[in-house]
Amino acid sequence: MSRAILRLCLCGAFGFLAAAAAVPQTGTPSVTSNDTTLRELLDEVRLLRRVLQESSLGSVRAQILLTERRSHDERAVQFERQLASLRSARNDTETQIAQLKAGAGELERASLSEGDLEKRAYYESRRRSAEIEREQLEGAQQRSLEREHELETRIAQEESAVDAIQKDLDRIERDLAAIQKTAKDSDAK
Repeated sequence: MSRAILRLCLCGAFGFLAAAAAVPQTGTPSVTSNDTTLRELLDEVRLLRRVLQESSLGSVRAQILLTERRSHDERAVQFERQLASLRSARNDTETQIAQLKAGAGELERASLSEGDLEKRAYYESRRRSAEIEREQLEGAQQRSLEREHELETRIAQEESAVDAIQKDLDRIERDLAAIQKTAKDSDAK
């Protein structure tokens, strides 16, 4: 029984092949049309894949640049805080220097007007101490000014780096917009 079924299937298959060979090949124009459609679809898939890859790459580059920008912004803020602190301390130091000068002047006048040699020596000693302290504060103030200039330079460098990063981000944004426009133009065709 299974041999009979097998023979019947083989005969049916041969008959089908003979009938298919006898049918004329009129489907050639539709194959060409199908080939064109398939090629257009394949081109569109390739374009979409390229757009996706470039968009993904642009997104990754943008994330890296944003992280760098955040880092530069944070450093600039830190430098600005340090600069504000130095300026505040410098103002306090200027006040102390003025007080020391005034105090040294009073001690010098007291020393000159004093007839007692011990008191005169005491006033002179205090005046010299005030002068030494004033000189130390002026030296510290000069170092503070140098540090302020250094911080101002570093802030300018950080701001310059942020500007360069922003230009790169703008360029990436324009590139992505151009890619999307190309994809939309391709879809319209």
